[in-house]
Amino acid sequence: DNNLYITYATADMTRLPNSSLIMHQKVSVFGESWDLVTVKIGGLGVFSSRQMVFTGGNLDKEAIASPCVNPVVDRWWDFRGHNYHIKGIKKSVEEIKEKNGPFAGKKVARPVANFDDCHAVVQNYVKRNLGKEFDFVIKDLRKRKVYIRGNIFIKCSERGLTDPFKGGSVKMKQFMDSLKHACKVPNTEQPYACVDMMVMGVFMENVFGLHKSSVLHTCHKVEESHMTGDWQVTAALSLYQNGFFSF
Repeated sequence: DNNLYITYATADMTRLPNSSLIMHQKVSVFGESWDLVTVKIGGLGVFSSRQMVFTGGNLDKEAIASPCVNPVVDRWWDFRGHNYHIKGIKKSVEEIKEKNGPFAGKKVARPVANFDDCHAVVQNYVKRNLGKEFDFVIKDLRKRKVYIRGNIFIKCSERGLTDPFKGGSVKMKQFMDSLKHACKVPNTEQPYACVDMMVMGVFMENVFGLHKSSVLHTCHKVEESHMTGDWQVTAALSLYQNGFFSF
């Protein structure tokens, strides 16, 4: 929840930031030796990112009015000993033409989270946390197949993008469409879906270079291979030349 973790077979161990390397294992399969690593990017876990996006770094700030939250939201959120009063920005509305009901055919003002402003805030935060020490990691990960687990998998299943038990691939277009819907349409059961998905989307865009035609795969694909042995070996066999990450 505090950090983001990426597991993959790196091309060059010597260029990884040592302070962020939390696991390294030499894996030899079929006569080839691979460096399987897990890299930690601090502060980019879903909840930690949510806190920083809401507060702008002022963690003691209690009253929050965020463009990443729909104006109808009025919630208290407890995190790391802080109690935040979360609201959207009241004047954030969008004019739409109603299709059904008593106002069908008429333009009405619908409260929405501000997608563009939220994207700008999150983009700024993500880029600050990546820093130049992760330039090689980003270059190393580009154009790889991406597997997901942890909070991003949970969020995708909550949004109906993948099966919570069987998994299944998620197209980035589906993810982005769901993100836009989360910011436009209030959901009392998922009041922070807009900000959480924005963090995930911005990270995948900046680090993996994903676009609408890209696909997110779930860890169930690894399990379907029915391989035995340690997770590291299984992961190396399945994810060699791929990226695997968890918020």
